Amino acid sequence: MSVVRKWTSRVVRAALVAGLGVVGVTSPGLAQSHANPLGASNAERRVAALAEARHLLTLVALPAGSTRLAEWNATDGPGLQAVSTPGDPDLVDVTRYHLVPHGASSLAWLQSTVPHGATISGSGSGWGPGVATTYSTTFSFRSTLSYLTPELEYSMVMTASGKLGLRVDAIVTWTPQKSRFSILAGSADRVVVTVDRSANVKVNRFTTLVVTKAATIRAFLARVNELPVALPGVMSCPLDLGATMTLSFSRAGQASPFAVVSIDPAGCGGVTITQFDANGRVLGVAGDAGGSGIARYVAMTLGVTNWTGMSALR
Repeated sequence: MSVVRKWTSRVVRAALVAGLGVVGVTSPGLAQSHANPLGASNAERRVAALAEARHLLTLVALPAGSTRLAEWNATDGPGLQAVSTPGDPDLVDVTRYHLVPHGASSLAWLQSTVPHGATISGSGSGWGPGVATTYSTTFSFRSTLSYLTPELEYSMVMTASGKLGLRVDAIVTWTPQKSRFSILAGSADRVVVTVDRSANVKVNRFTTLVVTKAATIRAFLARVNELPVALPGVMSCPLDLGATMTLSFSRAGQASPFAVVSIDPAGCGGVTITQFDANGRVLGVAGDAGGSGIARYVAMTLGVTNWTGMSALR
């Protein structure tokens, strides 16, 4: 079966299982509670996403004479059944089905009629053996909550009777809450910066520098704490040769670092932050993004060259 949904910024959605069945839903106002310095919890974000998805469905305009269906019946036409596929775990998908008269003209109308507050962000079609051509159009919205990304996706197929089968997915993803282990509290007296330019670099592969200047250490701590949370889901990443940059933060009188920040300066720029107690035991591990930016900042501050190892390609 061909894929009938578009590439999104984070994941290929062939078709997502409709109606995630959230229970115990409370007011979306909870999502705006920021007593926690890390922002709304993931549970609150999910509640807000579900409320946003339901609101999106109220913005769908349908041609006159359209009929809402409880579910899609394959006898009406193939191509609109839900198929579970790997995807972003931090989303809700609320689905509705409709049967629309005047198939060809309704298809053109739905593809060009933009819901209020939306922009067309994608369109396409797909087909395969035993599957009718399915047309898709995606509309993107801006949310008042910065961690939500709302979309309406239309999937449309012509039926044997000349009507149009329409599947509407209100899909809202959310940016997860940062882990408390992403935040390095307090100060540090020493940072050991290690650059491994990867096995592709045969000369001067490693560089190790010890930083004790207080202003520089404070700047490095601030950059770590400002890193954006890593987004879940499938991504396409730029070239990565395997170089790494590691920042080990220590305090006076401690034999081992209280935090180690492992940075991928290329590719998707992942960052892993590991925090330790005074005895060197792991307290927790967090994953953030923004590796290329912080690696560049550290390298430029310390005068490190070729920190991505890319010159090995020359």
